[in-house]
Order: sequence, then C-alpha cells, then structure tokens
Amino acid sequence: MASIREEVRRFILEEIAKNRLSDSELSDSQDLGKKGIVDSIALMRLLTFLTAKFGFELKDDDYKMDYFESVNSIVRFVEKKRN
Repeated sequence: MASIREEVRRFILEEIAKNRLSDSELSDSQDLGKKGIVDSIALMRLLTFLTAKFGFELKDDDYKMDYFESVNSIVRFVEKKRN
C-alpha cells in the first residue's frame, strides 16, 4: 500500500497540476498556494480526495489553510485525522 505522502503527491501531480509539474519539481515543503499549484477549486478537489481515500470526515475547524499549504502539512493533517 502506498504511503499517505505518496498518495498526496500523486494526486497533486496527476489531478491538480495535470502533469505540468514533474515529481522532482514538487518539493514536500513548498507552499502550494504561493507556487500557483493549488487554488480554491483545487483545494476542494483535494479535500474530497483526502476524505474519500483516507476515510475521515471534516469538521468546521479543519478548514484552515495552514493544514494544506504543503505536502508535509497535508500529510500531518491526514495522520492527525486518522488517529
């Protein structure tokens, strides 16, 4: 089974960046919003993916941009929600 990090990276590269970005160009610590990779629509698609793939529900306090600014922060968020 692929790790959370691998699944998140794959989704961002294939579904959000639509192959405009290579694996080596996506740093796990880069700010996805500032780099223009994730906008508000992409964020909603990402949230839908995360909840379906990893089986958790979002609560009102889960909608903080800090949780979704980088691959690293997304992985931490998913790990927190799964525990």
